[in-house]
Parts: sequence; structure tokens; C-alpha cells
Amino acid sequence: MNKKDEKKEINEMSFEDFLNKSIDRSGKQKNEEKIDIPGWGSVPFRRPNNDQILDYLNAQGNAIKFNKDGLIMGTDLKSLSESAAEFIYFTCPYLQNTSLQEAHEVKDPLDTAIKIFGVENVVDIANLILKKFNIEKTIRKSIKN
Repeated sequence: MNKKDEKKEINEMSFEDFLNKSIDRSGKQKNEEKIDIPGWGSVPFRRPNNDQILDYLNAQGNAIKFNKDGLIMGTDLKSLSESAAEFIYFTCPYLQNTSLQEAHEVKDPLDTAIKIFGVENVVDIANLILKKFNIEKTIRKSIKN
């Protein structure tokens, strides 16, 4: 029997090994990071949960319109900025502070990121969050596979 015909033996993982591996994996992920926001300095952000990540990425994907040849036909900038603002709001504890919202007369808390950072900056900041927590790299690797 040659090496091509040999089958790799798959060892069954015990529950204890599975548990330890899952704890090790989640323990390596940082739950909070400071991100340097241009014009602001270092601001703390919490790791977004899976729903927040998927909501943001889905909204981003749906905001870009392609033709049948795969060329970009248009972009819904309002949708892009609103999804980025919501993503930033849920990951930045400072933006959730009611004193900050009152000081800037924010009526809808989800508008806080746009009010503070400006509509022109929220998409870039949301992308900085994805990069800082290595979410962007992980997603690209998943898509390739």
C-alpha cells in the first residue's frame, strides 16, 4: 500500500479536549481594544458580537449595487453610513453614555456616532474596528475557503 492509498486516521476528540480548545480559542480574543481615531486619539471599543458583525457586513453588501457583469452600478451612501454608525454605537461605550447624548442633543442614540464623528468618517471608523479585532482578516479567509 503506498502513501496515496493510506487514509489519515482521525482521532475522536473527547469532550474535555473540545471544552479546553473552545476556552483557549475564546481566551485569545481581546474583548476591548483602544483604537486611534484620527482627530480624536485613542478611544475604547468592545469586540462586536456575531450579530453586530453580520448585520453590519450584510448592510454594507446590500448597499452596493452591481450589474450582471459584476461592475459596481451604484452605492447607497445613506445605508452605508447608517449601518456603520449603528455598528460604532454598539461597540463604543462612550457613545452609549446618556450625558454625551444629552450634551449633543441626540434624539436617537443610534445617531450618536454620526453626530460626534461626522457622517464622512463613520464608515472608516467601522472598518478600523473590524481591522483592530481581526474580523476583516477572518472573514476574508472564510470567504476564500
